[in-house]
Amino acid sequence: MNFSPRELKDIGRLPNRPSDAHKGLFGHLLVIGGQRGMSGAASLSAQAALATGAGIVTIAAPDHSVDALAALCPEYMLMSLKGSSEGQFSVGNGDLLRDRLGSFSTIAIGPGMGLGTGSDELIVWTYAKCPLPVVIDADAINCLAKQDSNLSHSAQVRILTPHPKEFERLTGVGSTDRNAQIQAALNYARSNGVIVVLKGHRTFVTDGVAGYVNETGNPGMAIGGMGDCLTGMIGALLAQKMSAFDAACLGVAWHGMSGDIALERLGGHVVRPLDLIRMIPAAQNLKLSNMIQVRSFL
Repeated sequence: MNFSPRELKDIGRLPNRPSDAHKGLFGHLLVIGGQRGMSGAASLSAQAALATGAGIVTIAAPDHSVDALAALCPEYMLMSLKGSSEGQFSVGNGDLLRDRLGSFSTIAIGPGMGLGTGSDELIVWTYAKCPLPVVIDADAINCLAKQDSNLSHSAQVRILTPHPKEFERLTGVGSTDRNAQIQAALNYARSNGVIVVLKGHRTFVTDGVAGYVNETGNPGMAIGGMGDCLTGMIGALLAQKMSAFDAACLGVAWHGMSGDIALERLGGHVVRPLDLIRMIPAAQNLKLSNMIQVRSFL
């Protein structure tokens, strides 16, 4: 699909860090996910958020996953939620989470979340009732695809980051027709008051009014865990008080460039998620914010 831009603008940069900076200035991101057997997804999301500059990151996971998550990385904190004997989220976590939201500035939900009654309840509560900005990925999107007609517009920021198959479940538009999915992303974002990050080759970001087509990234990034990293990066930018649309665009650009730098420096044909995370600072030094142009489609 060819779009004719009516106006262009540059994405704003992150604010400079003052000499007396402390972690409280850069937000507290809560990553919800990491059921048994998928704790790595939540850990990757949290580690990418830390590398992108979030001041504090906490993972909320079923109680049986907490020890495994602690062993993967010492840099984030952990919150234990109710879990089933199978290691999935149990019902009743929405009320538990509501009472603990005071210290958080942003939520990312979905990495390693899994499906089930407990996950569905928590995802719907977070989307519909959580008073914080939320990034929604992976099984959180699959859950919304089942609930979509029953969800009202949220008064807060909601950023959805589906890959093409997840977006097909959400909208019914086939994953093999990229042009149709781009048009559907514009319509969906506009109709539902959300931002859509339609992942894939030349990831497309839209709020229903404007759009950004990403030019960074490479085929070596086609590996499990990459989407989890992106979720954490966008969440970290939101936590640092960047506007939602700018956070989505800049997170996508830095994500792709981090993968490009990893491929160039390490060689081979595949970029592993942990390699991408290590290259985020190098991508940030390139000041990609000056290269991101946003097109208006209204």
